[in-house]
Amino acid sequence: MNKTPFEIKIETILGGQAPTTHFSGAGQFRASLGIDPAQPIDDVDGIYSTIASGLIRPSASEKFSGITIGAAPLWMKTNPKDALVYVLDALGSAYTINALFDTVTAISDAGHLSNGLGNGMEYYDNYIYFAKNTDLARYGPLNGTPVFTPSYWVSGLSQTAFVNTTYPTTFKNNIQLPNHVMHRHSDGILYIADVVGNHGALHTVQTSFTSAEGDTNNGSTYYKLTFGYGLWPTALESYGSDLAVALFEGSSVGLRQKHAKIAFWDTTSSNFNKITWVEFPDSIITAMKNVNGVLYVVSGNYKTRGFRVTRFLGGYSFEEVFYSETGEPCLPGAIDGVLNRVVFGSHTNVPESDGCLYATGLQKANLSKGLFNLMRATGGNSSTSVTAVAFVDAVGMNFYTPIIGWSQAGEGSAGVSHGLDKQGTAYNNAPSVLWSSVIRIGKPFKITRIRIPFAQAIAANMIVTAKIYTDDGAGTTFTLQTINNTNYSGKFDVVLRSDSAGKPILGQHNYWLELRFTGSALCVVNLPIIIEGETYDD
Repeated sequence: MNKTPFEIKIETILGGQAPTTHFSGAGQFRASLGIDPAQPIDDVDGIYSTIASGLIRPSASEKFSGITIGAAPLWMKTNPKDALVYVLDALGSAYTINALFDTVTAISDAGHLSNGLGNGMEYYDNYIYFAKNTDLARYGPLNGTPVFTPSYWVSGLSQTAFVNTTYPTTFKNNIQLPNHVMHRHSDGILYIADVVGNHGALHTVQTSFTSAEGDTNNGSTYYKLTFGYGLWPTALESYGSDLAVALFEGSSVGLRQKHAKIAFWDTTSSNFNKITWVEFPDSIITAMKNVNGVLYVVSGNYKTRGFRVTRFLGGYSFEEVFYSETGEPCLPGAIDGVLNRVVFGSHTNVPESDGCLYATGLQKANLSKGLFNLMRATGGNSSTSVTAVAFVDAVGMNFYTPIIGWSQAGEGSAGVSHGLDKQGTAYNNAPSVLWSSVIRIGKPFKITRIRIPFAQAIAANMIVTAKIYTDDGAGTTFTLQTINNTNYSGKFDVVLRSDSAGKPILGQHNYWLELRFTGSALCVVNLPIIIEGETYDD
């Protein structure tokens, strides 16, 4: 039998996640959970503590201590007046995360947020505004002694009540898309989405200073702008001086909807001045974010799984950044931007089923524009989905760090778990996983040697398990010897030649490598990984 040797090098993962299972570009991998090459090579303050490693770097998730979250977190907001992070859940309860970034506390609202379902939240002019089903509450002044005004819109401003329109629900957890999303625009006005008589509408809150910032109404308006019949606003974002409004056409999730649209309004015209009647591939836009002047759009369908990230090029043109065959489009409060990255919460089925945080690119735009799965929720359940996201510059952190809110199978059902996570240093709370790209051999083969280098010497509490999946996962799965302090103490390079029982690694067509991190200590895989083998004639 003729043998032909081969050598495969995994030299980088900076190409990001491959868009399909069997076809990948340079530096791409099939899938991951909680792997972030933008994080530093170690957790210790020093010369490299703020520099992206560019390596297979697991991330650690840690659940906040303090009060238990009673429903799916839908919104998280920082503000320039205090050091707290404000959180609103799907049953209308509000919380704060303290300045030390370690404890969650419920805000005693005395029922001021009753008749609310996490409809919307935003900081504006010294106050946190909370949208309820038909009204607007606010909490502030934040630079003084904040208190709730439970009916600011209807009673305080004497405005017509909002309409509590039932919006479509997301794929996971049956969470309704918020029906009163809000956005503070560059013109200094707070915009609120609504549906009036089946017409999408925007209302405004505008305040000024009398004795304190934000204490005086200064032109708040009901029905500032209306859209066409059947066009419902799902997300708001600034694009220069324009306000971008994502529009959903249709209300039944059981029917194929019209394609989603985006309207751009200059905020001064009595009507929206243009709609990009670009036929989005998807029926609904769930979230938008402006990062460094680039407008990113997250969209999806209700008949199929998957999501799409698109960026606006100007005029009437959009460009697809990434399409995922798994996961789901994020909720409008589950998106944020940090440096050159747009980050958003979702759910994935590969390499394992769990809630997660995605990001496009790295801090340095020229290094990568790929898709990465940065963080895994601590929920540890196949029904978990990340429902809210915020990146913050926290006390004691060397870099911007994410907070994620997650939920399991329900908005606020009894016995259903919800939580808030931050990045930590306990890596076994939510194990990180990487699947390499599918490596096509095309004939019977044997893997004879796998060399895996590490950035740290293997020490106590470092545990990595390597597996080889053969033949599209339908062949034999080979679990290799566990990489830990018992088997490879002090090693920077690990060589694996067979499975844990000493059996040869054989396949017929293709294979991919899995690395799973379950230790409590950081263990970064260096590059390149070198896989050697030989093929056989049929």
